[in-house]
Amino acid sequence: MMVIACAAVLLLLGHPQAALGITSDPKCTVSPTPAGAGQYASYLIGPFDVGNAETITKVAVTFPNQCNVSAAQPVTTGDTVSVSGQTVTVTFGTPKVPGSVMSFRVGNVRNPATAGSYVLANPIVFTASNGAVTNLNLQGKRGTFKIMTSPYLLLTIETPDDTQTVDFGSVDPGVAAPSKNVIVTVDSSVNFLISLALSGDVSPMGLTVTPPPATVQTAGVRTYTSVYGVTPPWATTPDVQLNVDALYTVTQQ
Repeated sequence: MMVIACAAVLLLLGHPQAALGITSDPKCTVSPTPAGAGQYASYLIGPFDVGNAETITKVAVTFPNQCNVSAAQPVTTGDTVSVSGQTVTVTFGTPKVPGSVMSFRVGNVRNPATAGSYVLANPIVFTASNGAVTNLNLQGKRGTFKIMTSPYLLLTIETPDDTQTVDFGSVDPGVAAPSKNVIVTVDSSVNFLISLALSGDVSPMGLTVTPPPATVQTAGVRTYTSVYGVTPPWATTPDVQLNVDALYTVTQQ
């Protein structure tokens, strides 16, 4: 068994708010990436549930005055974006059909220059294929997003088994166990190095792992997959639990 440290990312939670055929999921979030003050970011807003018989063709969202949206761009292929003042309208290349769950992204928005909590203006305006307009208020914290002081650094680790573990169970000597993946995500405001250090029963376990890249990584969100495998050699003492600690370290440059 290997113990892997991880950091949690806060989610903004609230209560459902219904308006005609559009419902905001309780876990609806407004997530700017990167979240550093004064940086250009891509905003993820949603998810929303599409109900009734409405096919949604576009959505308009108004950013706070501290954001610079003049150069806003689409992120999803096929979408288009128009800007009027602080309001950004996303026209979907593929309309959102009834019964679906949707989110949308707006790219190249300049974050507020001062760290803190900011709120999208109400309402978010959805337009259906028949021209009908649906207004949805993001009440409570669901319209809020956090801007952090630069530089900032977030590290999240997703393991395949119980929290912070990769468990291969019982493995016969000389037999390779099925590999397991660990997903590592870094969100950094500046360039960084990521490294992996192993300690413990590495040799008796016959542990192999795909290491993160050794070169300097560029700022932003980067995701890495470490593939872990074990093939205990015949010389390994049987019926003894083996443990390895895997430590991921991220250093900004």
